[in-house]
Amino acid sequence: MTVKNRWMIPLGLLLALTAASCGNGGEELPSSAERASAPEDSAPVSHPESADEPEPESESAVWEVPAPELPELDYGGKVFRFMSCEGLTSGFLYAEAMNGETVNDAIFRRNLMIGEKFHLVMDRDVYDYMEIAEYAAKLAMTGDTTYQIVFGNSTELGDRIPLGYFYDFCEIPYIDFSAPYWYQLSVSAMSSYGRIFMISSDICPTPLQNAYVIYFNKRLLAENDLADPYRLVDENLWTVDRFLSMVSAVSSDLNGDGVWDESDQYGFGAHSGRRV
Repeated sequence: MTVKNRWMIPLGLLLALTAASCGNGGEELPSSAERASAPEDSAPVSHPESADEPEPESESAVWEVPAPELPELDYGGKVFRFMSCEGLTSGFLYAEAMNGETVNDAIFRRNLMIGEKFHLVMDRDVYDYMEIAEYAAKLAMTGDTTYQIVFGNSTELGDRIPLGYFYDFCEIPYIDFSAPYWYQLSVSAMSSYGRIFMISSDICPTPLQNAYVIYFNKRLLAENDLADPYRLVDENLWTVDRFLSMVSAVSSDLNGDGVWDESDQYGFGAHSGRRV
């Protein structure tokens, strides 16, 4: 998510070179975002000479990612600063130095390459996981441009999108959402009316690392006369609206005191502590 400011060109290169330095994220379907443009040429196809002896994958294959066409600019040594939350996400953005670890060194080389190309310095500050969104919003309200890009809790950040604090990715020049380093499912799911304020890409592999599942209580379903989620999925009736209606049906103020706390029954619980 980008805070409204003028650091858009190095951001485009940063997102592109992430894939080049950390590897291609795999084959993706064409983007369905309204402003995404289809690539003119498809990726090169390898034709091994013998079916019995397939051609070994070239070590340089990870660099076969189209680089964005960017103008030559000199930022005069200014600092491009990330605002990131504690945990793995912070480590994908910045590396203090080379240490022999593959991902760390790739991130260091990527940031060094961008810094040299545009004569800028890349840095980041780390904030609490659950507080980063609120703090970013406060900075945006005051016009503070200390941070150019925010990496944090997607749920908390998403709550602030309607408030107008963040920049529409579709208005950033040189960003091509059909490029392979953008997760196409993320592009289609996070675009609304031709706008994208929050997006995933190869810069942060957590969408691939963290696969979540939903558990449901069969007893509560039976007691509230609710449909079997498996059947709803099979019949293509499992929607967000249906899910939320079931959550509301199960939620209950058990002690009747009008205060929702640990003594009550919630229809949905998530790892970050958010409750419905």
